[in-house]
Amino acid sequence: MNPTSNRQWSRGVWLLGLAVATFAMVGAGIVLLTEAEDEPLFVQTPTRTHIGAFQANSTFIGNGNAQITLEPVAPPQGLPEDLTATPLTQIPPELAPAYQAAVGPDSARITLVEYGTYGCHVCRHVFEIGLIAKLLAQYPQEIRYVFVHWPVIHPNDMLATEAVLCAQEQSNEAFWAFHNSLFELTYPEYDSFDHPAPFIAVAYQLGLDPDAFRACLGSGLYRSHAFELQERGLELGLPGTPTFFVNGQLVHKRDLEDTILRIMAETRSRAEGAER
Repeated sequence: MNPTSNRQWSRGVWLLGLAVATFAMVGAGIVLLTEAEDEPLFVQTPTRTHIGAFQANSTFIGNGNAQITLEPVAPPQGLPEDLTATPLTQIPPELAPAYQAAVGPDSARITLVEYGTYGCHVCRHVFEIGLIAKLLAQYPQEIRYVFVHWPVIHPNDMLATEAVLCAQEQSNEAFWAFHNSLFELTYPEYDSFDHPAPFIAVAYQLGLDPDAFRACLGSGLYRSHAFELQERGLELGLPGTPTFFVNGQLVHKRDLEDTILRIMAETRSRAEGAER
């Protein structure tokens, strides 16, 4: 191989590596870790530039499900320990959650909102350790939990969002059953959910009306809604997935229980003071 050919070959390898790295950032998100490696902070949100680059290169990449292994890297220096210190601390009324499912009474004193998606590693981690389930079990009358889809991490997230919204058409219980089933998938299994058939299979396994579900998903009824949810999260400037709000205030996941206990204590104190 002559020097010119060698340079051209090296440049080609470099460009291919850059394309794969760019896809990896968009398809899998950027995982930021805390000091404890087993407690990820969040999956950093791809920007519109990242999303646009991924869409522009989707033909070159294929279906977006290439098996790419990312090695953990040290988090950027200066990452804020307390995310409540960032400019975004409250949900603007015009960007309030839409197309969401909720569990818990409307009269609950605490509304816990999670912006997440099924291809998010950290959202899956939160589900696996049962953080939300524990809070709801401990305070069933005190907390209303709302899950808001933000399909920005994995190429399959848009279709997954459409699927759970189709499940929600049948009942709120159907939504949560479908929601849990998607988080129970392994990463390789979720990678294969890039077409309607596996979602229809989940609907059948859960006892949903498969014909109604198939018709809903096939019609693309919620496709524009999924894009709207994606855009709303970007407009909010959320730091990544998952992002939690307690009564409209941004709270880090590791502070959720303490924040909820504090709010309940303050509410009780005010109520007792009013009775005196």
